[in-house]
Amino acid sequence: MKFYSEVTGEMFDTMEALQAAEEKVSREAEKEKDINEIFDFVKEAAELEKKTLKKMSDYDQKYGFGSVSKDLLKKAGVDENIILSFGPTYRNHATVKRDSFNDLLKDFLGK
Repeated sequence: MKFYSEVTGEMFDTMEALQAAEEKVSREAEKEKDINEIFDFVKEAAELEKKTLKKMSDYDQKYGFGSVSKDLLKKAGVDENIILSFGPTYRNHATVKRDSFNDLLKDFLGK
């Protein structure tokens, strides 16, 4: 006896083979749905990052270079005397509490 799958449109020799094929199709469809959802979040995050960087740039233009970093750190309750570095320069880790503004911002957002 043969078994027909409406999901795959194929014939199978056993019920177990039919079920395995349908489970595989179902799993692949679920996997595709999940990756699409993740991809949509990534696109949203990228768009939000662009908007954020634009707004930060506008803020610095309006209130002076570095003011957005200073004010965000102040808003986050971070010591304003902290030394920030923004590039791949040598840092004396004995005097610098953190490596970059981004690390501080990530810590704040992770709270």
